Amino acid sequence: MSSVRAAGQEVLELLKTHGFADDAARLERELSRLESDDPQVRALAQREIANMCHPRWLGDLYIEGLSLTEWSRRLDALSRAAHGWGAPTK
Repeated sequence: MSSVRAAGQEVLELLKTHGFADDAARLERELSRLESDDPQVRALAQREIANMCHPRWLGDLYIEGLSLTEWSRRLDALSRAAHGWGAPTK
């Protein structure tokens, strides 16, 4: 399993478990767009995932059982993994 899938799955499960179904659905949609054959679609998905992982979006959610630092690390890992996924080549 790729790092973006692993990081994404972990964040998705936490969002779903803690009642953030709308955010989970949006993230799931963007993760699937990373697999597009269109480099522009992948780039938009990468940007959207990075935006979602921002401290004032998903980072602002309370995930019971995780400290803010632990939650932020998971979001940071997802954002970094997404940017490494399917990067356009020259």
